[in-house]
Amino acid sequence: MDLFTAASTYVASMTTRTKGMKAMLLDKHTTTSISMVYSNSDVLANEIYLIRRLDEKRQQDDHEIFPDVAAIVFVRPCRASLQALDAELRQPRFKSYDLCFTGVVDPGDLERLAAADVKHAVVEVTEYYLDYIVVDPHLFTLNTVGCGGRDGKLWAPSKLEETARSLLSVLLAVGATSPTLRFQASSSLCQALVARTSQFLAAQDGSGGPTPTLVLVVDRRDDPITPLLNQWTYQAMVHELVGIHNGAVRLESGGSGAGESDDKHFTLSSGRDTFFAKNMYTTFGDLTTTVKALTDEYKKSKDVKLHTIADMKQFIANYPRIKEITASANKHLSLVVELKHAVDRCKLLGEDGISLLEQELLTTSDHTYAYKRVGEHLQDEQVRPMDKIRLVVLYMLKFESHKSLKVDKFVDLLLKQRMPQQLVHVISQVLGYCGKRCPGRTSNVYASAASGLYKPAAELDSDLVRHTPLLCTTLDAMARGKLSVKDFPVYGDEEGRAAPPVPRHVVVFMVGGTTYEEAKTVAYFNEAHAGRIKVLLGGTHIHNTESFFDEISTSVRNDSK
Repeated sequence: MDLFTAASTYVASMTTRTKGMKAMLLDKHTTTSISMVYSNSDVLANEIYLIRRLDEKRQQDDHEIFPDVAAIVFVRPCRASLQALDAELRQPRFKSYDLCFTGVVDPGDLERLAAADVKHAVVEVTEYYLDYIVVDPHLFTLNTVGCGGRDGKLWAPSKLEETARSLLSVLLAVGATSPTLRFQASSSLCQALVARTSQFLAAQDGSGGPTPTLVLVVDRRDDPITPLLNQWTYQAMVHELVGIHNGAVRLESGGSGAGESDDKHFTLSSGRDTFFAKNMYTTFGDLTTTVKALTDEYKKSKDVKLHTIADMKQFIANYPRIKEITASANKHLSLVVELKHAVDRCKLLGEDGISLLEQELLTTSDHTYAYKRVGEHLQDEQVRPMDKIRLVVLYMLKFESHKSLKVDKFVDLLLKQRMPQQLVHVISQVLGYCGKRCPGRTSNVYASAASGLYKPAAELDSDLVRHTPLLCTTLDAMARGKLSVKDFPVYGDEEGRAAPPVPRHVVVFMVGGTTYEEAKTVAYFNEAHAGRIKVLLGGTHIHNTESFFDEISTSVRNDSK
């Protein structure tokens, strides 16, 4: 149940079984999934000297033939990639082709590819279950925004099939061929996904009865609060304030780091960055201390005295480590400096800060106070537009049934400030997407706001991180064998005739996207239940507030089609 290890093993297998000089042909899906677990040094170490996109049109120089180079093709078995592969095999440029697919291939597609292989260049066909993007050992995403329509009843065209195949790929990767499938009963999207996944699993001829693996499919709409909040742990802060895209971070300002590097692009990977792996859930206050220790180590590594041959020999032996420390110090100091600038620039901290008001909106029942405080921040020119919309949405979700709800005045004020209409328009879409009367919403989204479940001691007394995701409550009930079979029925036993036992392995999949805050919750849950229960978390996307607003808007557009 370690996705990073599983994916790395798959990639190592496909890149080492062919000896000699090799090329890799990828599509837009596998280009991303490979990049998350396979570094440039790995590429060179395995004699891969050429990487190209198979699904792009051939360029003018692509008539070149590589008669001594074997090609590893790794693609999703979708129509576009299969058509591109068909064309490649009819006019082969490489000595041989090792075909690797991210999931199960339809027999009819294999027959068509065999007919296209006129030169008999295909040497092997293999399925590697990597039709998803590994972010952390316990976290994966599909990078899909806008799953369904606003009514929450239908999936957007083609996305149900793609999502079910990706979820199947995850299950097969962890050996869960006959899992127990449970879903959020109030969500038609969740039920449809479980039903389609069940059909795919049945076609795999999984032997025996249910395995100790539980698949729990839940709806983002049941907890719209978590992706709306500013976060205060390293990974989540970077995603909210800077943005993490397929493990890559871009600093427009370039940051300011040790060594005065001009680098503006960094990679954040818990699988390849030991400092980040240790500190991704560290709160911002503690993070500055750990980064200072890292920079001190960097400075110490620079002050090396080379007086003797022995000193030089020791320096050469330590050089890879010194180089690693230098790059790590530059990266993380740059990011922390950028986060500090963003926190100050966006007025997130302090008694009048955005973050404290967000947390107050979670717990207060005083409408007059909430309305006054939100209004004050909307008139503050230093508050960024995204935070103004965020505050209005939190206020609206908290008091949507209050007789004095006054959202229209807030909207008028924002429009007078010439805020982008598309951003302001999200306010009118929110209640239709995740209001109390929407499918997929059964919970009181503020009920668990002050819960201390699965939090480190450092967060328990902080006013900035009072909120606990709804997922905490769900996982806790599951671990105690108390997860309601009415609210989360077993697929095929919707009447709840038999309550399933507490599972040893759990795959939670969130339709509509998950967050790094929920990934942190899962990490602490796994730590608390080590040796008993292990949870993997996945979602159609990993959201910050901006992408969650895109999720809402895209779903509304899907609904209007």
